[in-house]
Amino acid sequence: MENRANANLEERLARLEKQGRWWRAAALLLAVALGVFLTAAFAGQNEFDRGFILPHPPEGVRARAFVLTDQSGKVHGEWTVEGGQPVLKFYGPNGKVLWLAPPRTALKPAEAK
Repeated sequence: MENRANANLEERLARLEKQGRWWRAAALLLAVALGVFLTAAFAGQNEFDRGFILPHPPEGVRARAFVLTDQSGKVHGEWTVEGGQPVLKFYGPNGKVLWLAPPRTALKPAEAK
């Protein structure tokens, strides 16, 4: 009778160990799946448009003026639009215009060339 009880006890213990391994594997699989879903949910959050259509970014760089400065912040050149025409200016050490494109067409004396 005792052998039968020991065999029954060993059979029940083996079944419980098998169920324990199954539940442990199921919990691990559930934890991995939850981690993957949470990562996927929060990964591209910055690009999500929240229901609105985001405009396409413009090609290239757009600005009304470009200013060329040195490390101290002193302006050495600028590229702007004046009178509907693009103008490129380079400044000298004293702050006066050294070079201008397109050159200004002002009245000049006849003997100056």
